[in-house]
Amino acid sequence: MTKPSTRRTLPNSDEIEISVFGPGFGECIVAHIGAGHWLVVDSCIDKQTQTPVALAYFNELGIDPATSVDLVLATHWHDDHVAGIDEVMAACPNAQFWCSDALRSPEFLQLTEVDLKRKGLKFTRGVKYIGSLIDTLGHKFNFALASMRILKTSLSIGGQTIDVEAWSLSPSQAEHVVALRNLSDLFNATGPETTLPDRNPNHASVAMLLSIGEQQILLGADLEETGNSGHGWSAVVSNTTRPHPIRADAFKVPHHGSVTGHLDAAWSDLTNGEPIAVLTPYRIGDNVLPQPTDVTRIVKLSKSAFITKESYDQRPVKRPVSIAKLAPATLRRLHKTPGHVRLRRPIASTGDWEVTLFDGATELANFKQPT
Repeated sequence: MTKPSTRRTLPNSDEIEISVFGPGFGECIVAHIGAGHWLVVDSCIDKQTQTPVALAYFNELGIDPATSVDLVLATHWHDDHVAGIDEVMAACPNAQFWCSDALRSPEFLQLTEVDLKRKGLKFTRGVKYIGSLIDTLGHKFNFALASMRILKTSLSIGGQTIDVEAWSLSPSQAEHVVALRNLSDLFNATGPETTLPDRNPNHASVAMLLSIGEQQILLGADLEETGNSGHGWSAVVSNTTRPHPIRADAFKVPHHGSVTGHLDAAWSDLTNGEPIAVLTPYRIGDNVLPQPTDVTRIVKLSKSAFITKESYDQRPVKRPVSIAKLAPATLRRLHKTPGHVRLRRPIASTGDWEVTLFDGATELANFKQPT
């Protein structure tokens, strides 16, 4: 069942919820794993509240994240996945914090300080958010590689004990080496003052499997595919030490639906063959994801597919000049509130997910490229 809504409500104690938000500046996933326990994957800013969208959502539902959030995962350090992650962790002192093992390296730790050494250097904000966490969390960091169980807990729900596990499926050992080399290249960049670029493909991203009882959800982060058997989704599929079998029936599609994050075998070997797919759009310059060919591909592979916004663009509200002059500054431009796709289902059920759409989320087939 799919329905648009403006009213958000708490899930029942025995319900799974997977909420995907974006774009604010990036994307965020908030998951209820049962009995009032929650996970947060990545972070983005709700520009209307100027707070991380996960915290705005918890506040709206009346949830205290300090006592309810068990795990926060930063899948990688790119700006569009960690905006406000330091605020999230400050509000969730009892949560374990996990990130890619590449961020444990001396190369990354040097990057968090390099802007102090090269005056005028424009820096990606993602490094600053992680650097802030390093200062506040210190030894409480946990670092993920492929085939690591990053959460294991048992919840008492309705007189039954439900086992919950989260597994990191990437990065592989081979990708970890490449990620360190790329970080070293960034640190050793020479020449005039410039912006330190991100390196693509993303070799440090943490894809995750969430298992709740008999149910499996695959969260693809920004993990990409290069055709190298030791990298990306090829490495996940062929990894003999990951959980087996994986037959997820809900899939947060990687890398905003881009073909660079696609592998046929990931859909055939890691899902039930017809999962519900959810993704967020992304724009840099004139490049908007997903492309029309991406939409067609994902719709074909999914039982149903959803995106958090019908269009990436939210343009200023146009008003007559005489009226515009009277409007306060806060009303002169349309706020870019992240869209929200919410999946819910009882933990004991393997029936259809209930899909609820908020703030411009829609079926993926309706996604519009900018004109």
